[in-house]
Amino acid sequence: MSETSTAAGTATGTAALATPDRKETHELALTTQGPLYPPSEVMDGDGNFVVVGLINRPAPAGGAVPEWGAAVVSPDSPVPGFGRLAPYTVLRELD
Repeated sequence: MSETSTAAGTATGTAALATPDRKETHELALTTQGPLYPPSEVMDGDGNFVVVGLINRPAPAGGAVPEWGAAVVSPDSPVPGFGRLAPYTVLRELD
């Protein structure tokens, strides 16, 4: 699904190839809960995580630092060791 932000907290996108002219609007809310891996309990039709909340980003000195944001995150992101953080592989930022 291709998504674009239409207002704070919403995303609009075109549906998959089966219905190319259909548009959907979704209310987005905080999707990360508890530990930061897996990144989210919400996934798109391609199996990517849709994260609205803390996103582990690369830290300047190595490792990762969680920052508030919204993004589509690859399921191929590195899996952190227990009690550790690893940066997510961000495929696309969301407004």
